[in-house]
Amino acid sequence: MSSTSSLTIKLPKELKEEMRRLKINWSGYLRQAILRRIGEEEMRRASEALDGVRAKAKSTSTDEIVAWIREDRGR
Repeated sequence: MSSTSSLTIKLPKELKEEMRRLKINWSGYLRQAILRRIGEEEMRRASEALDGVRAKAKSTSTDEIVAWIREDRGR
């Protein structure tokens, strides 16, 4: 990441105090959580696209595949 930008969120004071008390690197944690969520969403969308391709694809029987192989071997 050569350039960065900021993201601001509003939290209840109690939650912010609890976060401060735990002394966790929240920016690092949230950065990783966001990257993980982006990866999950990309996988979900790719899966949906693949499902669409499968739905449009013609089903081929085993007998038809065997016939193609035998025909190709005969050449």
